[in-house]
Amino acid sequence: MKTARKTLKSWQWFVLLYLLGFIGLTLLAYSLKFLINSVF
Repeated sequence: MKTARKTLKSWQWFVLLYLLGFIGLTLLAYSLKFLINSVF
């Protein structure tokens, strides 16, 4: 049970980090697009 709980926690952390990275990249892309539109 303890090992299963540990693996579940690490799996949840992996998903959380993946989602955070995806959101960060999306925000970065939108900010770059906004900068390009404002400059040109």
